[in-house]
Amino acid sequence: NISLYLCSMATACSRWMRGLPEPGEGLPRGGSSSSSWGALSAKTSLWRNAENFAPAARPALDEMSEAGDYTESEDEGEANYTQGGYHRVAIHDVLGERYHVLAKLGWGHFSTVWLCEDPVSERFVAMKVQKSAPQYTEAAYDEIELLAEAAKRGGTHEWEVTQMELRSILPQVPFTGVVQLVDYFEHFGPNGKHVCMVFEPMGPNVLALIKRYNFKGVPLDIVRKVAAHTLIGLDYLHRICGIIHTDLKP
Repeated sequence: NISLYLCSMATACSRWMRGLPEPGEGLPRGGSSSSSWGALSAKTSLWRNAENFAPAARPALDEMSEAGDYTESEDEGEANYTQGGYHRVAIHDVLGERYHVLAKLGWGHFSTVWLCEDPVSERFVAMKVQKSAPQYTEAAYDEIELLAEAAKRGGTHEWEVTQMELRSILPQVPFTGVVQLVDYFEHFGPNGKHVCMVFEPMGPNVLALIKRYNFKGVPLDIVRKVAAHTLIGLDYLHRICGIIHTDLKP
């Protein structure tokens, strides 16, 4: 199909200009990230220092962030399962010729997220399946670029010194506080081309913690741990990677 070929060529050229690996080639493993409560996930609102990396104006995305658009609803509804929208994933599907879908973890404005088993690495992973409209594809590759950059720097001497200084409060070493992207690929479905990002599995989000304690307040020791791990992740991104996170909020 010539249109799919041209589309894949254009995507490959875009990745070449960005310096990204081809889908399925894997990503640099510059130190483990985390499985902590406060680990940070890069969104489209993670940008390089503004004077060096200014994003083009994208009003549709600037008006909303995926992190801010998660709701308490367990169901994203049917309206966005259309051209440019979500891909309809089912339990027992195999995506990327490798990842076996086990359960749904959640959803946001940009994507749905699934627990999968990877028989190659013999571990569980979390897969984010992005909507297929061009602006969501672009946002996905922005996220991949930033996470790939963050993955390269976990083994730097400067960060190793920091880890030694903070060892008593780190959940593990090595630790960056930033979620690790382990793979990505493109999946073609009835609603278009969906970028799929494969992450290490994480723990519950803060909303789940709040619900766990019946909206009456999370215990202070857990709040301290969440805050500490979040600040460590921000320090790693800003000081070590030169990346500013512009969408962190309570």
